[in-house]
Amino acid sequence: MKLTYCLALIFLATDDHISTVASYGTKERCTAPYRGGGYGKAYNYKCKLRNVNYPPGTPCLPLDYGGRINDRPGLCVSGTCKPHYDLDDRKQVCVFPQSLNKCPEKPHTSKNVLEFCTYTCKKNNKWYFGYYQSHDRSTCLLPGTTNKLGSCCYGLCVPRGTPCAVPN
Repeated sequence: MKLTYCLALIFLATDDHISTVASYGTKERCTAPYRGGGYGKAYNYKCKLRNVNYPPGTPCLPLDYGGRINDRPGLCVSGTCKPHYDLDDRKQVCVFPQSLNKCPEKPHTSKNVLEFCTYTCKKNNKWYFGYYQSHDRSTCLLPGTTNKLGSCCYGLCVPRGTPCAVPN
């Protein structure tokens, strides 16, 4: 009977790792999000809550001391919140685990082209992310190209016409 409880606990503790792997088809092991809910708040890029550092790899959001967003979500690396665009591709998937996807899908109504297909929102004083609309509804700049356009597909910018599967 005690073994059953232990196995259930292990399954719950690794739930974010499993969903991240399933969603993005990677074998990257990710650190679980901040226990307080939402992204870990990284004031002036410091991955610290009071006097304790967040564990390395914790998803974080750089804020100024007024609570306004300074940069894109990232991961805690050596005590600093490193934005996802400065991480290698394998680590970028850990910035957007499905447990932090609590913002509604957002229409992109302006004429400008999106650099990223995710956005952040605040709910109950906690920060989360959401996707700009998928399925050829939001135009984005394909990463690693010069001015080549693509379409948002659940947080990723893919070439236009690419099938867009819903993440797990």
